[in-house]
Amino acid sequence: MTWPGRIPYETLMRGRVIPLALLALVLPGCGAETQSSHGGEGSPTAVTTVDPADVTTKIVGTTPKQEAVLGEILGALGETVIEEIRVAPPGDGWTPFRPHSVVIHLKTAKTEESARAGWETALVAEAFEARSRELHLQPVAAYETASDGVALDGPDEPEPDERKPITRKEIESAIVSGAKASGAEIVTLRIGQPRHFAAAVTLRVDDPASFLKHRLHTFLEAVPSLSTRQYDGLYVLVNDRKGKYVWLSAETVGETISGGTAGARPDLEACYPTLRLGGPDDKPPPPCPVD
Repeated sequence: MTWPGRIPYETLMRGRVIPLALLALVLPGCGAETQSSHGGEGSPTAVTTVDPADVTTKIVGTTPKQEAVLGEILGALGETVIEEIRVAPPGDGWTPFRPHSVVIHLKTAKTEESARAGWETALVAEAFEARSRELHLQPVAAYETASDGVALDGPDEPEPDERKPITRKEIESAIVSGAKASGAEIVTLRIGQPRHFAAAVTLRVDDPASFLKHRLHTFLEAVPSLSTRQYDGLYVLVNDRKGKYVWLSAETVGETISGGTAGARPDLEACYPTLRLGGPDDKPPPPCPVD
């Protein structure tokens, strides 16, 4: 594939599981979501399935079978920011490995959570490629968004997914117990199933700096690893009490693409040191305000 000027969804790569790239992200303050639940007893999970007939995403350029598959994927993922999906022959810049291949174009609504849009489009594209392969539909060579162009095809068949299967209850229990152990409040926890399961959680904390430095690792260590457990993706957004972004991680792992993005708010970067991608003249982040 050649696509000058296009930047993949952070470190998404085809056909291999790679370490999650940790980047310094600059995001606007994200408003706290509704459906608040504490990370203690009880179930805060919103089951996100939607009847395919009720999916509002516009689907264009598909065969009836492709449309049905996309409807099932979107319905199983639940509410998304994806407004339109268009399936078309590869345009300039793409060189498919298989004849009659298509490229899937995804348009998303404007959202403060730009990484959420990238995460959802990657999940849908990965699931559509896999289902098309299983059902012997037209091969899916790549997917595009307004900012990304990511290849999904290659000269060889994808390696078998040898990760250990996981249940919805296991994912939910791990996230709930991890939030409780780390002292974070669960604002929303949604678990969909575009192919395997995928979880998106928003946490709220009263002491962002202290949480990043001393307790975020407690939450992350409680959640099953995507590299060893068979689920499609994990999205974690941490906000402060005012709803301002603190830390974000958006990761996907599948047969054809794996990768993601993560990082802390610029003024809190020193509280959770990560790989910071920047130029040699970039200023270091300010000191963490807690010991």
